[in-house]
Amino acid sequence: MANVIKKSATLQCSPNDAFRAFVEKVDLWWPQGHRKFEGSTLRFEARVGGRFFEDHPADGQFVLGEVLELVPSRVLRFTWHPGKLSAPTEVSVRFVADGDTTRVLIDHSEGSAAMGEQWPERAALFVAGWTRVLAELDTYIFSSTQGH
Repeated sequence: MANVIKKSATLQCSPNDAFRAFVEKVDLWWPQGHRKFEGSTLRFEARVGGRFFEDHPADGQFVLGEVLELVPSRVLRFTWHPGKLSAPTEVSVRFVADGDTTRVLIDHSEGSAAMGEQWPERAALFVAGWTRVLAELDTYIFSSTQGH
C-alpha cells in the first residue's frame, strides 16, 4: 500500500461552494509562492482527463496534474507532478458536509511514484504545502462570504 499523508480544513460554506472554489476559482486563492511562474494563472479543466495547469504568457504552460475523478461537490482526484521523482503522486480531495460547514479532506499518496525511502522527505514538503494551500482556501472562503 502506498504511503499517504492526510490534511484537512473546516470551511464556513457548503460542499458545493467549497468544491467550486477549489476547482473553478483556484487561481484566486492558490498561494503565489506555490507556483512555478510569478504572474501565472492556474486552472482545472473540470472533467476526467482534464489538466490542472499553470499558464504564463511568456513561459508557457506547466501541467501540475491530470484529473482522475470528478464528482461535483464531493470528490476531486488528480495526479500531482510537482516534486515527482519518476511518476506523479496522487491527490484526493473530498468535500464533506458537517452541519453548516464543510470538511475538506486531502489524501496525498505516492500513487505510482513508488518513492520508497525518499517518501518521508517528500511527504514533509507535501504536508507543509497543503497546510499553506488549505489556509489560503479558508481565507478565500471567509473573505468571499463576508457581507452575504
